[in-house]
Amino acid sequence: MLGTHNYKRYAGSGNAGNSTSSVSTTGNSTSASVDTAESAPALVSLTTPVCVDSRTTHFARSSTPTPDKLRGKIKLVASDLDGTLLTDASCISPRTAQTICRLAKNGIDFTIATGRILSRLPLNLCRETDLHYAVLANGAETWDLKRNICLSTLPLSGATVTAVLRVLAAFPLYFEVYFAGEAYTDNARRQFYRDSLYSPAKLIDMRRSRHTVPDLFEFVAARKISKVVMPQATPELLAELDRKCAPIKDLIITNSAFGNREYNAGNCTKVAGINALVEYLHLQLDEVLVFGDAGNDLPMFATFPHSVAMANATPNIAAKAAYRTGNNNADGVAEFCEAYLL
Repeated sequence: MLGTHNYKRYAGSGNAGNSTSSVSTTGNSTSASVDTAESAPALVSLTTPVCVDSRTTHFARSSTPTPDKLRGKIKLVASDLDGTLLTDASCISPRTAQTICRLAKNGIDFTIATGRILSRLPLNLCRETDLHYAVLANGAETWDLKRNICLSTLPLSGATVTAVLRVLAAFPLYFEVYFAGEAYTDNARRQFYRDSLYSPAKLIDMRRSRHTVPDLFEFVAARKISKVVMPQATPELLAELDRKCAPIKDLIITNSAFGNREYNAGNCTKVAGINALVEYLHLQLDEVLVFGDAGNDLPMFATFPHSVAMANATPNIAAKAAYRTGNNNADGVAEFCEAYLL
């Protein structure tokens, strides 16, 4: 049934997603409603707000201890996926998988913080790490995977998602929406699969992994949408889309790959999802260590005092990081955790 979340059915069928590169924001941040319909996931009642406005929360680098002081202090590690935890082949290395397992044995929880949705998690990540927590769709959903409980949801409002779709539908391009851990498009959008902007491999992946509905506007009208994604457009078209979407309220626009746009609720960032876990696990912000490589990781780096940039990180991330480590193809996350946490 549409809307029913079940992590177990995804654990053996993960697929690779897109890499992450940069982020920008627009609109106002306000609380989003939570779907309490029968088809919605189970929710844990949180006693305090889980979303921190990362644009006004900062920690001075001078107050950050040296990494050798982290051992015994960190209780939760949160890592971006593409360009950070995963290699360029979109898989997790044996060393990194083993390190995540070692963290758990040492009482340190681990979560991914990604723009991907549940059905797009890599197969070996789920199988080899016994993944417990996940912040998905840029913070739109936060999961306790082992208990199959959705801890928080930050969907787009109906008015916002409709406004975004109207802008996108006016142009000859493909786009999709994320709902219940899956990607959906409609017949009108499928014609743009043939666009020369997409590689043959990307076209095959899109056809296999996207559900097609008769009409996307009708589909979103009755559902809480996590994110709208436009995978590829020319620079000129991107500029026009940004101009037309700028007036839409309660919207964050992110760029997670060259030429793409992702649209989330105005209060939806990876920080919101991680903070749901912080409360769920009864932690403090300085007990969290975050890893990232690109622009949509900036809110994490601005909020949590212990942040680690990959060697392949973009300059803006590297400048904000408290610490640095190796690149994603050289087990940078594992290298740092082994040296300073285990």
